[in-house]
Amino acid sequence: MKKIISVLLAVVILCSSFVFSASAEGCSCGETPVILVSGFGATTLAQVNDDGSETVVFPPDISRLGKILGDSSGDILKIIPAVIAAKENAEKEPELWQAIRDAIYSILIGVCEIVSMNPDGTSKYNIIPVVEGAENTSYKAFVENEITNYIPYYDSEFLNMESIAEVVGDDHVFNFTFDWRYSHAENADKLDEYIQEVIALTGHSRVSIYSISQGCFLVGEYLYRYADKKQAYNVILDTPLLEGSDIVADVYTLDTVKMNYFTWLDMLEEIIHTEIDVSAIDSILPHDWIHKEINLACKDAVVPTVKEIVSFWEMVPLDKYEELKNYWLDPVENKEIIETVEAFQKGFMTHIPETFENCEKNDIQVSIKANSGLPLATGTFDNSDGIVNMKYSCGATCAPFGEKFPDDYKQAVDTGYNNISPDRTIDLSTGYYPERTWVVNYLYHGMVEWDERPRELVEKLLFTRDIKDAYSHYEYPQFMETSAPNNDLDMRFTCTNTSFIALKDGKSLGNTMIIRNNSKSNSMLLKNISCDENMEIRSSLPITLEPGEEIKVAFTLKDTSKKSYGSVTLTYSEGIAITKDKTRTIDYTATENYSGVVIADSEETTVTENTFLAKLLVILSKVIAFFTEIISSLIK
Repeated sequence: MKKIISVLLAVVILCSSFVFSASAEGCSCGETPVILVSGFGATTLAQVNDDGSETVVFPPDISRLGKILGDSSGDILKIIPAVIAAKENAEKEPELWQAIRDAIYSILIGVCEIVSMNPDGTSKYNIIPVVEGAENTSYKAFVENEITNYIPYYDSEFLNMESIAEVVGDDHVFNFTFDWRYSHAENADKLDEYIQEVIALTGHSRVSIYSISQGCFLVGEYLYRYADKKQAYNVILDTPLLEGSDIVADVYTLDTVKMNYFTWLDMLEEIIHTEIDVSAIDSILPHDWIHKEINLACKDAVVPTVKEIVSFWEMVPLDKYEELKNYWLDPVENKEIIETVEAFQKGFMTHIPETFENCEKNDIQVSIKANSGLPLATGTFDNSDGIVNMKYSCGATCAPFGEKFPDDYKQAVDTGYNNISPDRTIDLSTGYYPERTWVVNYLYHGMVEWDERPRELVEKLLFTRDIKDAYSHYEYPQFMETSAPNNDLDMRFTCTNTSFIALKDGKSLGNTMIIRNNSKSNSMLLKNISCDENMEIRSSLPITLEPGEEIKVAFTLKDTSKKSYGSVTLTYSEGIAITKDKTRTIDYTATENYSGVVIADSEETTVTENTFLAKLLVILSKVIAFFTEIISSLIK
């Protein structure tokens, strides 16, 4: 009888374990749920009023700006024509300019004041995310509750909840909303709780995470604290802020705040996804006046209002922190803020490689996509994506901005791979995680949805484990040039699909280059192509490329016995021939030490022939340029 009871008990226990297992993995869809963790200011914040109602306060809407401005609202409407005529009007219309200055300051102080914090790092006002919790922040919930306007980056071209939902389902994609003012450590704890909610809702035991910018800082801290739980699966850190950013330190600077207007304007093209060149505005901006006002605004309006926001201090690079802390923070009054920040600094921020190693042990696949080749928007000339320095986004060592490593430069760490970029500006061997880091040159911060190749890369990294590392796929080499539409043309060698030319046993494995029209709407007239003395190019230019169209151009390396460096420059015009000539240059490295996948070109290469119309257009452009020059000289 006892044996029968024992058997029955064993069966009950076994069945109960099956039931538990079924509930823990209650969904058999085959897709891992995805959580998006957005960057600075992306979560909409609301103030809780005395009657319990909520008022959206950040980002501020137009009606709130009107209240902030008050009587100055009429003057602010004059700012556009006034700024354009600034060089002439700044001294002649001091009252107008004072009104504009007052209006701008009113906006800055009003926007910053509502999200300001107390000296101890607590919020001055009762502020909360406008919507919170996994149950309320799935894409399905956003749609059903008709609050999609609270989704960060809603209706962008990719990496939004809509497109991810098409893969994993409306109820399997979530947006972690958080108050970005607080410590990333505190928000990492909340992310852990949020992941438990997602797991309970979906019936899955793990989640994948796509994070961007400041969100990566938070996710990194989560991985530092909770990787051993094995609840993350694929984790993407896109244009991450992992060790701070000089753009934050530049705002807090004790010196003069600088602004790189061209970078801001160029970035604007990608943010609004336009191919219209807005950089010409730079020539009419009254730089001296704007510099003066920005510095006054930072010192008088912005920093004093937000200097107690904890997360900002955590984003200050460690080598800048002490000096800025000693200037802006009081050791007694701000004691709690300082303790919180310095406790955070001892976590993920100073244990990044170790965190990623621990992720590997726990079967968490972390991937970094960084962007390069651009100065910071605040004017710091350091290799960056416009917002975050390369050295802080992926740990790379970079040549001084605008320069290259010397020809005899050796990478700092022997990783077993070649981690020096083909243009010799980046040494990724010192990176936090070089084997799973991809770099896109000349793509701005957070603009992955605007560039086809890195967008496809991130899709695969987020949804699959098909990509072993940064050296294993021909389609996605470790170093890529941007193919964003506003970058006009993409140039890369077919043997490596990048700016490397692979050599083997004294022979070049490549003899063709792809030139592709990145534009979605404009044709490109390719006029001439030139190269360094070690390369010979056989091209049939001029030729017109329609949007998305590409051609192959044949080349020969004269000396393939050793590593060599060079450049290729393409002269072209956008649209019709009478438009101004532009140039696109890529720097290449020919090497036997290329670490990616190589597809050798065939000996015989077919090159697209030029057209009679293209030749005619080039001749026409030269004639028009000639007469334009004569007319200009006569006018002078």
